[in-house]
Amino acid sequence: MLPLSAAQFVVASELPQEVRLEVVAECQPNNLAIEVTTQWLGEARTMTLRDDGVLPEDRARDGVYVGVWTGETARSLPLRLSISATDVAPTEVSASTETVAVGRDRIVWALECEPQWRARRVAAALPSRSLEMVEATGVAATLSWLGLILAYLAWLLQGQRAPAGDRP
Repeated sequence: MLPLSAAQFVVASELPQEVRLEVVAECQPNNLAIEVTTQWLGEARTMTLRDDGVLPEDRARDGVYVGVWTGETARSLPLRLSISATDVAPTEVSASTETVAVGRDRIVWALECEPQWRARRVAAALPSRSLEMVEATGVAATLSWLGLILAYLAWLLQGQRAPAGDRP
């Protein structure tokens, strides 16, 4: 019988890493192209983010440009974000080193066009138009339930105040 080495178990337990990159573009000039470059464990990588609805959790033409990288586990990535468009010269809008969670992670930027083009890191990729709709929907649902509960309570209280002879 052959002895098992500890290295066999380490290799078997190593899972690939997935990093989802998202850019919310409020300003969308004609033919906007968003490109991200990195060094993933010494390997140069470049990816064009797309707003075509192909990836999971993505909708076409919603202003959120998305791309996914997979590979061996990397704990930090130097990322450079560049844009170009018909009326915008190629411009680097962000350069940073991001810490990446093991397994799956999401890195999100908001692309701003005024006073100059730049990208800032944000927690979630929700365009402001969608955010307003999401908030309005939640408030409307809450108020509807509250109204229904108040109407029910009023009905119950009205039944309690009726004269004894009027109760069934």
